[in-house]
Amino acid sequence: MDPTIAAYVVLLALALGLTGALRAEREHCGRGLLIVTTLAGFLVVAAVSALLTSQSALELVLSTVAVFFAAQAAATAFLLLRQEVHAEPADEPDEQDLLDEADRERQFAHERTGKEGA
Repeated sequence: MDPTIAAYVVLLALALGLTGALRAEREHCGRGLLIVTTLAGFLVVAAVSALLTSQSALELVLSTVAVFFAAQAAATAFLLLRQEVHAEPADEPDEQDLLDEADRERQFAHERTGKEGA
């Protein structure tokens, strides 16, 4: 593989990892993580292919660095995706909780007006 292509693979893997780290929002990031995981998998395959077909020392070094960064990006993306899949849903009040709270407020207001009238 051409050293220029190997360098681009290294830069793409690094940029992919940095982009994922900087733009990661805690809410609704599952789709982005799935895309990043898929792209990182392709990078691992391309980097390993470049490593296996390298013919000079420079190509070997660049391909090895590319494999390292691509594998790191893929592992990080996979772990974040797994964490997102297994995460507990946000504790947001549902409709029944809001109705129960409204009933409690009405009951409290009714008791308060009953005590004031007595």
